[in-house]
Amino acid sequence: MEQGTRAPGVALTMIGRIGSPAGRRHWSGVLRALLLAGTCLGMASAPMAASSLFTSSSSSAKSPKSASSSSSDEDSSSTETTAVPATTTPTTTSTSTSTAPTAISGTTTGTTATATGTTSSTTDTTASTAKTLKASDTLYLKITAPVLEATSVSATPTTTAATIPLPAKRIFVLDKSGVLDLPYLGRFPLAGLTEEEAILRIKAEPILESYQVELRLLPVTQTGADALKPFGYSLFELPPTTFAPADDIPVPEDYVLAANDTVIIQLYGTLNETYTLLVTREGVIDIPDIGPVPVAGLTYAQLKQNLAQRVNKVMIGVKSHITLGPLRSIQVFIMGDALKPGSYTVSSLSTLTNALFVGGGVTSNGSLRDIQVKRNGKVITRLDLYELLLAGDTSKDIRLKSGDVIFIPPIGRTLSVDGEVRRPAVYELRKEKTLGEVVALAGGLLPSAYPKGAQVDRVSEKEFRIIEDVDLSHPNGLQTPVRDGDALSVPALLAKKEKIVTLGGYVKRPGARAWRPGMKLTDLVGGKNALLPKPDLDYAVIRRHIEGARQTAVFSVRLGDALAAPASAANIELLADDEVIVFGHEVLGDRQNKLAPLVAELERQASGTLPALVVNVGGSVYETGAYPLESGMRIADLLRASGGLKEEADTSVAELTRYDAAPGKGLEIKHLTVDLGKALAGDPEANLMLKPRDYLIVKKIPEWTDQLTVELTGEVRNPGVYPIKRGEKLSSVIKRAGGLTEVAFSEGAVFTRIEVAQKEEAQFRELADRIETELKANIVERVDEVARPQETSEIANSIVELLRNSKSSGRMTVDLNSILATSSPASDVTLMSGDTLFIPQIKNEVTVVGEVRRFSTHMHVKGKSVDDYLAMSGGLTEKTKRDLVYVIRADGTTYSDKEKSIFSFLDLSQEGVDQAKKSIVKPGDTIVAILDVEKVSTLKVWRDVLGSLTGLGSLMSGVANVYTAVNGQKVKSEGSNVIITTP
Repeated sequence: MEQGTRAPGVALTMIGRIGSPAGRRHWSGVLRALLLAGTCLGMASAPMAASSLFTSSSSSAKSPKSASSSSSDEDSSSTETTAVPATTTPTTTSTSTSTAPTAISGTTTGTTATATGTTSSTTDTTASTAKTLKASDTLYLKITAPVLEATSVSATPTTTAATIPLPAKRIFVLDKSGVLDLPYLGRFPLAGLTEEEAILRIKAEPILESYQVELRLLPVTQTGADALKPFGYSLFELPPTTFAPADDIPVPEDYVLAANDTVIIQLYGTLNETYTLLVTREGVIDIPDIGPVPVAGLTYAQLKQNLAQRVNKVMIGVKSHITLGPLRSIQVFIMGDALKPGSYTVSSLSTLTNALFVGGGVTSNGSLRDIQVKRNGKVITRLDLYELLLAGDTSKDIRLKSGDVIFIPPIGRTLSVDGEVRRPAVYELRKEKTLGEVVALAGGLLPSAYPKGAQVDRVSEKEFRIIEDVDLSHPNGLQTPVRDGDALSVPALLAKKEKIVTLGGYVKRPGARAWRPGMKLTDLVGGKNALLPKPDLDYAVIRRHIEGARQTAVFSVRLGDALAAPASAANIELLADDEVIVFGHEVLGDRQNKLAPLVAELERQASGTLPALVVNVGGSVYETGAYPLESGMRIADLLRASGGLKEEADTSVAELTRYDAAPGKGLEIKHLTVDLGKALAGDPEANLMLKPRDYLIVKKIPEWTDQLTVELTGEVRNPGVYPIKRGEKLSSVIKRAGGLTEVAFSEGAVFTRIEVAQKEEAQFRELADRIETELKANIVERVDEVARPQETSEIANSIVELLRNSKSSGRMTVDLNSILATSSPASDVTLMSGDTLFIPQIKNEVTVVGEVRRFSTHMHVKGKSVDDYLAMSGGLTEKTKRDLVYVIRADGTTYSDKEKSIFSFLDLSQEGVDQAKKSIVKPGDTIVAILDVEKVSTLKVWRDVLGSLTGLGSLMSGVANVYTAVNGQKVKSEGSNVIITTP
């Protein structure tokens, strides 16, 4: 079976399996052809670059490791008789219950407990398992039935256990108690557990013991009413030391002394002494020379006054200064809905709020608005924390005494406020009875609020949830009574702006502007300085909303006329909500991008009675596409909208396709011929009025082409880029360039073509696909004598990657001497735009590369044969043979020097065959001794050869010139194509 791809310059057919003997012979032959063709690139100009391909055949067959390791690998592999593939462990689904701890996926996409068996990274798992679940958390949960293995040969290979109904959905939310409710499976309390512990808890149920469970916490950010938090409780998230009483401040005058307080008395005058006295349990202090003095129950101010009087009375000429030292501690009790209720020892300067923070604050179930202080069984004060937080009122934040009880009752009535208020939150109600008071509690409405659209979601007297509309802009709405559990929502104003006009497109400062009555087009645009460079002053578009019709009208204006004559009718008056779009000539295609939304809007407005007001233009205009159909629009207007005609446009004739739809008659299509020249001149018969869906095609002048050029470089008298006409020959351009110089080497001319390069690169990619397909299909068979399985796969992949990334030079073989010597059109080349021709200088050397003892370049001597030059290079190595020697001409053609003619398959005369046998070496030739690939690892040679080619682009084009049969392959020539097949 023969398969092949044919393209100018190359066509290869690759048949056979790599692992089979025939496959090895086939790939060896193809490799040999590629080896030969690879040396064709630039041999005449850079022989040493090509010769680097054959530096060392032994080293080129090694894997890309160190020299020592490669040698040891090859030595050991040479003694092996069987290639064993690398052992791999297939991924299976774990069904054992002992794997539950490792079956935790956390925040990963799966672990060994999942169907895919994928294990997540340690870092992600560690980070995710550190989190604990709590109420209202969102979870991803997947429960998979285990796969049961067959117990006998006759049994079904695998069966899936699905004896219980599994939940179809994957997203679950823990309830307010932190419980996961799974229908038919039960309720699982998961709050406080990590993700790993939660999976173990679910699998602890006997019914789910053998099932695979994947669970992870989803970091869902709640928004809207669901994101509301109770107001004020965040106060207790601060560290307790933030609200600790200060011990280094002056003692207040109203401080009441008690046991364990310290009094410091300094005496000065006729007696200088300082006494530090502790208030005893009996409430007295013992002053030397004065005696016991009762002080308990006195304020600090009273203490100073009494002691000063005693000192003055008892000690003549002595004065006193009284201060307090370290103060006593007091014991208070915090009860009710405190975070940490109990008995606490605090400073005697502590206030109610200080003690609250020592106790951890108030729980979400406790009240912030009725915190009570009880002394001797009576409530002496009630603290409303809202008054402290919102108004800064500390009058109820009293100083505590030992034995005081702080009691936090349960939270009272609540109401949530969401939307356009300054402090959205859930508020506890105390004295607030109306919506107005609640809005004031929330900080008031934002300027963006729409108070007329406010709504209250509440529970009705019949125990149903209802929604009531309230107008917060009216006093009656503000006086609406509130109930426990109400939810107030205040919407925002619509984003639509009123009384504006919009400027967009090809302007420096696009955007909305304020509209005023009598505003003109130039008032919005400004002047030419407000436009970007190269604006289209002949076509701008205005989009206008038609009041009452719910439709959009689009029409164009001549912006240049309006700017030149602001008082003229061209400077139209704008209406509110108008949108002006300006276009430019700088970026092609930008006009259609800006018009696309308008065209789509016009098409959506179409109905059975109103066709879509859209027309189209194509062909030789600058901006093809769809345009809005304006009232009274003609062909000349459509051409103006499209940016005008191109240079190649044929103004004598154009085609207008018209679609007429008649009810009951179907769609009628007409093709009308239009004279564009007359239409642009204003002839009403040619400048037709357009209808919806009209399509104008502007034709190109017959045989019009863009400028075609070719480039001549090297040894031509006048090198450079030359314009050509269609069908011009290569000989004609060379003649126009003055011909060749005296030192021109015409046999080594390099002629390249862009189209050939593109086709050859496509062949590279197809060759890579074929190699990859065969390698994958024969992953075991392709293990050769040297390479190991893993190494063989790596080599094959590198070959495929090299071929896919290869770039072609696009070289074509031309016989320049024949072209210049004869005017026969058969030998001359018809030029295409982008062709290049390089003429090198005369070369008098012959290069010998490949499997010879020494790479060398010799001066050409007339009459010397191939064997003479091989002998001058030390002869052939043991890694090749005489029939693998080829000669590559400077023009890229190749012939074999072996005794058996490789041209025998061609229809040539015997004289031609004899001439091929006796072909002499010419100046600029390269003699290549090809490596005998049967002696080395085929795939390694492929990899190393392709990797060493610096110009793989000419490899394929070189193959097209290899007229040889290797390893029993057949070669068939078709023009410039060579098709190699395996018999």
